[in-house]
Amino acid sequence: MTEQTTTQTNTPAFDADSTDVAVWAPRLRRLLHEQSELYGALERLAENQSTLIQGGDASGLLSVLAERQTILTELQRSNDEMEPFRTQWNDLMVKLPQGERAAMADHVESIAQRIERIAERDEADREALSARRVEVADRLNEVARSKSAVSAYGRPHGAGPRFQDREG
Repeated sequence: MTEQTTTQTNTPAFDADSTDVAVWAPRLRRLLHEQSELYGALERLAENQSTLIQGGDASGLLSVLAERQTILTELQRSNDEMEPFRTQWNDLMVKLPQGERAAMADHVESIAQRIERIAERDEADREALSARRVEVADRLNEVARSKSAVSAYGRPHGAGPRFQDREG
């Protein structure tokens, strides 16, 4: 059997039939560590995002969102690499020594908690942005009403002087 490689990392492709833990376990540990680091970076950006939303810094927010997109792209790549492990997770875990199995379970739980914190923060940010959007819409409506009120007291358009002294 020839060794396959992934296109981006040049790591050997996961051999689903391998019973040799030494072949696949290091790669799984690396992927879990990589995902933990990426979710950590995403969590820090989510915190920055919240601060920028509260401060009304739209350009800073756009910058953070661009950085988040880059990390999300990396996470997608990592998730794609992780897929073969995910589909056989239970079968693979029983092949690991108990200590390593527990360590991987802890790592997965830590990642899940990070994801939950990010989702909660994003939901709070979504609500804050929605409230700000309503506030801005209300202000714009108020400005439009004020302009209408001011123009109601103004001179009618197209009407000239009412009385003119044409004789001099």
